[in-house]
Amino acid sequence: MKKFFKSHPPRILLSRVDNIGDVILTLPMASVLKQHYPDCHIVFMARDYVRDIIRSYPMVDEFLSWNELESATPEQAAKRLKQLNLDLFVHVYPKEVIAKLAAKAKIPYRVGTIRRTYHYFNCNRWVPLRRNRTNLHEAQLNLQLLTPFGIKEKPTLEQLIPRVKLTPPATPLPLDIAQLLDKNRFNLIVHPLSNNNGKEWPLAYYIQLINSLPPNRFNVFVTGSTQEVSALTPLISQCQKAHVICGKLDLAQFLTLIQQCDGLLASGTGPLHMAAAIGIKALGLYPPPMDIDPVRWGPLGPQAEFLVKPSSCFKRCLHPGTRSCPCMDAISVAEVRSVLERWASIN
Repeated sequence: MKKFFKSHPPRILLSRVDNIGDVILTLPMASVLKQHYPDCHIVFMARDYVRDIIRSYPMVDEFLSWNELESATPEQAAKRLKQLNLDLFVHVYPKEVIAKLAAKAKIPYRVGTIRRTYHYFNCNRWVPLRRNRTNLHEAQLNLQLLTPFGIKEKPTLEQLIPRVKLTPPATPLPLDIAQLLDKNRFNLIVHPLSNNNGKEWPLAYYIQLINSLPPNRFNVFVTGSTQEVSALTPLISQCQKAHVICGKLDLAQFLTLIQQCDGLLASGTGPLHMAAAIGIKALGLYPPPMDIDPVRWGPLGPQAEFLVKPSSCFKRCLHPGTRSCPCMDAISVAEVRSVLERWASIN
């Protein structure tokens, strides 16, 4: 890569301004860049709510708030980008307004996919990347954006696992929640909903599962956002032995809770990827259609697993307005409980 950059060390920005899971699966790009150019300075631009994720990843040197740039005028935002003295801007998550800002800031190298018309006018390096209908994982697809600079690695998922490792800084838990942890039982986080970002296992199944777990072996925490509390009302009322802490932790505290628990159960949503990257046991529940299945979005972690069932209801699975479908219903409570009991037996 040295031949591409005039400055030493080069300054590189990775732009991914969508969701937690997407951001985590982008982090291996920073690790690969550091491997090829150890003294490069990596800036990660994302939304404020994932700041603590970026702080937990040592390969990223600086966080840039997209919220701040988005609220500024185009002139102010471009000026802020220019002040970073960047050599390379990688549009991992394509967004027209960001592509225009990077071009306005006259960043020397601007990489985007050829599938976005606005990249033709605002980028000067293009990658023929197709994210749909592929057998590659999202973390593998992201690395293809580095090919214009001689990085043509095609790591396996096993090789990517250490590159996604999160090491959150110590953040104290609220005392009332910290006191709920039990070193003599398997501390399990159950995160039933996905903030409307994916397919979900039926809430009735979660209720049945939680109530079937032996309370002398499992200590269950139910998590979610404040906005999801009303949707979780049936579970809250029927699972009296579970600790419902929805909306009681910020992201830094949630990362600490994950570190101090033994396992996490969720659909393919952000907390699943957080748990997998931190290194605890993590079980994801997925639908089977290509592009939303675990082949594309599976959790990366040394103790991460997933369950998925084949089904013929693909059209319904892919319907954007439907959070549940028979594909998810086909994953039985007994199958999920079997995994959790296996975890507890070897913990």
